[in-house]
Amino acid sequence: MNWDDIKLFLEVARSERLSIAAKRLAVDASTLSRRLHKLEESLATKLFERTVDGHVLTKDGIKLLQYARRMEIDAGQAFDEIKEHKYLNSGRVRIGVTEAFGSFFIAPHLTDLKQNYPNIQIELVHFARDVKISRNEADIAIAVEKPKNTCIECNSVYYKEQSKMKD
Repeated sequence: MNWDDIKLFLEVARSERLSIAAKRLAVDASTLSRRLHKLEESLATKLFERTVDGHVLTKDGIKLLQYARRMEIDAGQAFDEIKEHKYLNSGRVRIGVTEAFGSFFIAPHLTDLKQNYPNIQIELVHFARDVKISRNEADIAIAVEKPKNTCIECNSVYYKEQSKMKD
């Protein structure tokens, strides 16, 4: 089975005229006719009755049309979902970090992130003071101390309690 032949079949079924379908598909009418005949041969049945008024679906043509429409709808939904998912994980993220932490800890891990999310652009913003997220200096800040601003959501990335050493 060839998906292109199914698309040709769908267009002829919709337009009911070979010449109109050929124009819509931007193919020669003789090529379209030949491809339809090959499709019918591969299924060992007639899909259309050719009349002076155009192409009329046979019983088998009606059956194929039902499945072909579902195939077309399913393929369209699959493409839409893939495109939607692709664009959900896209954009620019600015991460505010100290230069040493950004260079030695964050930067080496960006390769894996870029491979998994190729449509996300990461920009490391180096700072020597507190980054002002409220002023759009960064989208995310990684700092050693908790910021004094209480309107920002903070999460610990790593915490290790120091234990007293015994002699």
